[in-house]
This record gives sequence, structure tokens and C-alpha cells, in this order.
Amino acid sequence: MRCPTERDVRIAGWILEKFRNWLGCDGDLLRLFTRDELLANITPYWMTETIYSSLRMYFEGVRAPLGMQDNERVNVPAAVAHFPGELLFPPPVWVDRGFNVEQWTGMPRGGHFAAREQPELLADDLRCFFRQFR
Repeated sequence: MRCPTERDVRIAGWILEKFRNWLGCDGDLLRLFTRDELLANITPYWMTETIYSSLRMYFEGVRAPLGMQDNERVNVPAAVAHFPGELLFPPPVWVDRGFNVEQWTGMPRGGHFAAREQPELLADDLRCFFRQFR
């Protein structure tokens, strides 16, 4: 195993800053997560050197944002779990234009890392949506 470099430390700081600012923790990460949980999130990026490939989705989204023509529509049933702390979120009318939204849940709390921050809320919403397909 290699020792962390200065770049690794900067990347760890950047990840922690995103957690701090994008979660509903009022600047206190340790209120939501233990140090071990935070390190468990950072360590795979360090060990596999994959932080850059994990960011590609964001880079591509800025370079070529998702757009649909007026006549385009995804007809597969879809569900939306809208967490209030999500950074950018399109208005429901825009989503409805392009997708067959059968369930829209306004969540009481959570943000960009909802699966990590509010796993029970997200799991319950997923179960509710997929129950109709049994």
C-alpha cells in the first residue's frame, strides 16, 4: 500500500468539503457521520486512484447538458425522490414533459448524498414505487 501524497490529502479535503456543504449538518460532519464512516468514503478513491473518473459525469453534464427535443419522451415508468437539499433540481413541469413520472415524493430532509444521509427514506420510496410491478 502506498503512502498518501499531498494530492491525496487535497482530494480528501475536497471530498469532505462537499459532504460538509451539501449535507444538512450545519457544518458539523461528525453530527451525521463518524470519522471511520468519512474515511470509508474517501479510502476507495485513494486506493484505486479513481477520483477523476468519478467526476467525469459532472464534467460531461456541464459540457453537454441533458436536453430533449419537444417530441422526445421516455415512456418507462419513473419515480422522483426530491430531497430538499439537492443542489440543482429541475421544476416538476420540466421533468413531466420528458418522463412518465408515476410517483413524485417530496422528501422532508436530505440532500445530494441522500442515499448516504437518509437511506431509510430512499429505500422506503423505492419499495413503494416498485411494489406496483410485482
